[in-house]
Amino acid sequence: FEFCKNCVPALQYKFCAACGQKNGPLYQSLRELVNEIGGEISNLDGRIVNSLRYLFSSPGFLAKEYFEGRRVAWLSPTRLYLAISVLYFAVIAFTGGIDSDVQLSINESTDEEALAEFQRMGFANTVEFLEAVDEAKATWMPRVMFILIPIFAALVYAAQRKSNLQYPQHFIFSIHVQTAWFGAFILSGLLEYWIENGLVDVLIVGLSYVYALVYLALALQRVYGENPGRGVIQSLLIGGIYGTATMVAVSLIIVPIVI
Repeated sequence: FEFCKNCVPALQYKFCAACGQKNGPLYQSLRELVNEIGGEISNLDGRIVNSLRYLFSSPGFLAKEYFEGRRVAWLSPTRLYLAISVLYFAVIAFTGGIDSDVQLSINESTDEEALAEFQRMGFANTVEFLEAVDEAKATWMPRVMFILIPIFAALVYAAQRKSNLQYPQHFIFSIHVQTAWFGAFILSGLLEYWIENGLVDVLIVGLSYVYALVYLALALQRVYGENPGRGVIQSLLIGGIYGTATMVAVSLIIVPIVI
């Protein structure tokens, strides 16, 4: 008998039944090493490409595959979320902003009065204040967005309380939806940065939000069997409440800077 080098039990097949490690020589030749590396990269690339393709083009498909137990061919929901969210916030750092830009207005104030107001808050000028806001958002928004996923899942759970799925399944569904939303906002952020046209920027942002709501409606239809009308209504309600929660979270990040 051959024995697994990782956990000792006797091997009957190419892979260990206990730990899953592949049976192979203890010291690999160069050819075996190259073949292993090539196989790992090829397998990972295929899973990444297929996962991203179905994530963005077939709302709810990956969640349904996950619920039905077909998981090996796809990246896990958590890995997908972490990879896309890291890319999203990297794009935000590169382009220099987050969707909810701070708008400043001081009624009936001259430039001198405005400057005095910022200095009272501890900032040398407007630019320094905006830099502090952007830094705070860049630091806290990734954490806030992750914390908001359970809230999003709770909203889906409330909307789909008659389904046979439990809260953990709604949580997985929510991770896939938010990952797709991040992807849409990555594209819109890059387009805004490259085009730099006020009217076009508004159109791009608007289209990204429309995509997000349509995506959620289609995902609800695929995973939960909702009819199109109810899917749209639920998408608007869930998206509206979630959007409000996001704005509140952004405000909580900014307010300590102003006070």
